[in-house]
Amino acid sequence: MTLRLFLALWRPAVVLFLVGGIVFFAYVSETRRVEVATQNALDLSSLTWKVNETIFETHRLELALHRYMAGDLSLDTLRMRVDILWSRIDVIDTAQSEASVNLQNMIETYRAFLSELDTTIIRTESPPTTVLAPLQEQLAALVSAFRKIWIVEFLQQHRSIVQASAYQSSQDALFQNRVVVVALAFLVIYLLVECLNYVLSANKERGLRQEANLQNEAKSIFVAKVSHEIRTPLNGVLGMAQLLSETSLTEAQRKMVGVILTSGELLQNTINDILDMSKIASADFEIISEPFDVAQLGQQLLVLHEHTARNKNLTLKVIVDPNLPKHAVGDAMRISQVLNNLISNALKFTETGYVTVSLSVDLTSATSAMRLVASVQDSGPGLSETDVARVFEPFYQAGGSVEALQRGTGLGLSISSALCKAMGGTLSVVSTVGRGSCFTASFELKAIIQDEPSCMMVEDVWGKALLHRIADMRAAQQEHGLDSDKLSILIVDDGEVNRRVLRAFATPLCSVIDEAKSGEEAVSKAEESYYDVIFMDINMPGIGGLAATAAIRENVKKRDAPTSAVIAVTANVMTHQLKQYLECGLDHTISKPVRKADLTALLSYVRSELSKPRSQTAGTEVLSD
Repeated sequence: MTLRLFLALWRPAVVLFLVGGIVFFAYVSETRRVEVATQNALDLSSLTWKVNETIFETHRLELALHRYMAGDLSLDTLRMRVDILWSRIDVIDTAQSEASVNLQNMIETYRAFLSELDTTIIRTESPPTTVLAPLQEQLAALVSAFRKIWIVEFLQQHRSIVQASAYQSSQDALFQNRVVVVALAFLVIYLLVECLNYVLSANKERGLRQEANLQNEAKSIFVAKVSHEIRTPLNGVLGMAQLLSETSLTEAQRKMVGVILTSGELLQNTINDILDMSKIASADFEIISEPFDVAQLGQQLLVLHEHTARNKNLTLKVIVDPNLPKHAVGDAMRISQVLNNLISNALKFTETGYVTVSLSVDLTSATSAMRLVASVQDSGPGLSETDVARVFEPFYQAGGSVEALQRGTGLGLSISSALCKAMGGTLSVVSTVGRGSCFTASFELKAIIQDEPSCMMVEDVWGKALLHRIADMRAAQQEHGLDSDKLSILIVDDGEVNRRVLRAFATPLCSVIDEAKSGEEAVSKAEESYYDVIFMDINMPGIGGLAATAAIRENVKKRDAPTSAVIAVTANVMTHQLKQYLECGLDHTISKPVRKADLTALLSYVRSELSKPRSQTAGTEVLSD
């Protein structure tokens, strides 16, 4: 940040410094010139006054001599006039008149004359006229010569000096004005260049941002397309493999089917990881804060992974802090995703020993804020310092062995770290080679301290939209006298294999199963017959799943018929796509490839809810915001 700020400001700073330096130089130069000109003017005025006073006092001395010789003036007054002339001569600074040699000589002549006059009038009590007359004539000639020097040489010379000084001052002022104008013009040009550069940079940045958005959008479309194209055939592979595993097979055949299922699930997990990374990179995922049962979290983790631990002869323990609140507000699905990934990794890479999961809490009762801390400790091979430093990087796999590459994409920990940060927490690891690892994840939650009636929570496995739809369906069926003990479903998919898989999965739980190969056929069948559940494919030629669902909903309103639960069965499961499905009237989504357990659990739940008396609510009470 500091470097970027420096790079952005160094040019304006240098330009302002240069312009300021030029203007300051012009100001100082002009000030100095004015000071010098003023001092020269003062010196010239002072010298002019001194010379004029000397000439004036010379005339007065000349008049005093004339009056003394006529008997009209006393000797003391004459002596006073001589002293005054001496004072005027003494104040003339010869250093100021070095340019005029004649003026200096005249000052010396004055001094010699006054010395002779002093001697005459001081030594003699009554100097005779015969002695003073020549001195009077000499004084008259002296003042005449002084005036001539002043007018002809000194005054003319100083006029030239004043004119030259005035010309030089005007030239200096003109130069300084030009310097200031050039500096200001340079500043204006620079500002215009900076503005132009800013506009060009802004346009370039805008273009790069638009290009990045287009690339990001293209990437999202590509990922969604690849996901759809892989999930669709994978649905047939895993579906048929699940059905095949339930038939009579030899041990060798059962192992082969197991390999098919394991490989297919690995491929499905890879697709899910890539989708999650794409969502995180494009900020297309959101953290949903809803009430959930924290106390059951440990039990769910144990139930989910104990089978894997048992098969590897590992000891799996879940230690729950007794201070852990029963309920909290947060994203239970994302928390489970992180913890399941950590436990799965621990079980995957630990061959002997144990995996211990600890759940603790840091609770502040005053604010009801809490930090859920989950640590997963294993006795596996551990990680080197290099692995610890890079383990949360996308696609990085510790050791980089072929076996590790066959176990996953290396995205799980990177995704988990991003999810922890999004929920206000962190994900860290402490590990020693040969002594196991301990991954610690934390999440910022809001605790529900007291379990009041308004804090009852729904087990939001199927989603609130589906719960409300089932409640409406039960009321409508009972009003129309429909049999709710038997489920009727419509399977809508343009792929024959997908329809066969869904039919085989749903057959044990349904009394009526119809199929539609297109959206148009689905709308027609839904208008002719009532179905409890419609499994709707999204991408189909002609009328797609969204348009078909809208048409079915509209026909139900027009005919005042019982509504159906419409479940999207699709390979397109990006976040924005799931939101779009709910906004378009679908009630839930099952992603391809479809797991039989998920489908049968959903149908069992719908059937049990529809068969409840009308007085009962669908599921547990749902919180209102």
